[in-house]
Amino acid sequence: MYIIDRDQIRNGALTATSTAAGFSVNNLKEDQKSSVWRSTAVTAQTITATWGSYKVINAVGFAFTNLIVGATIRVKLYTETADVTPVVDSGDQTVDFIYLPPDGFNSNNSSSFPYGGGNHFFISVTQASVKKMEVIMTNPAGVDSFIEVSRIVTAQASFFQNNLMEADISIEDSTDIKRTDGGNIIVNRKPIERKMRADLSAMSASERAAINQIIIRNGRYTPIFDDDLIDCCSF
Repeated sequence: MYIIDRDQIRNGALTATSTAAGFSVNNLKEDQKSSVWRSTAVTAQTITATWGSYKVINAVGFAFTNLIVGATIRVKLYTETADVTPVVDSGDQTVDFIYLPPDGFNSNNSSSFPYGGGNHFFISVTQASVKKMEVIMTNPAGVDSFIEVSRIVTAQASFFQNNLMEADISIEDSTDIKRTDGGNIIVNRKPIERKMRADLSAMSASERAAINQIIIRNGRYTPIFDDDLIDCCSF
């Protein structure tokens, strides 16, 4: 199991192949799922992150995207910002599974994110110390004519040999449901959020200590990305 908890994207300078008006690439630094980057096409789109100092990277997470089956994600790492030959190249990773959009939505784009929509992905790469990262994404032509991503996170992820013994993921639906005097049901649809409760008993003492340290360091105010659950816990 990998956990990304010290994201470097928020510390980098970001550019994108294309950006739709009102959907800045810098939204990828924000911990709000309603704040997204949107491209103007579904053909290869490159997000480039650069840093003034070296960052150790071995994992990249994508939270709340509209990518569908057949979409591809590729990660390239470069030692220096001016380099054109990557030291690490994940190759094209093809999306082969997604969750269907929530009822009432045709797509898992940002309009559905508050109601349980959006898909999450994780790519592990050979660890390297770098100053530049490129993420190249494609999305098959479908309901959407664009690519949308709410958050990209990258860092030297913590690896745990023993996975969670039991992870209970629950859906908290804040929808109001009332019944009128006439017996009719009135539904006021409201946002959905995920909650996780995990059993760490299968982990070693050192692994449990590391997990606790991550929780103490990040609290409830800084999201973490867990590849085992493919979710951002605080979004």
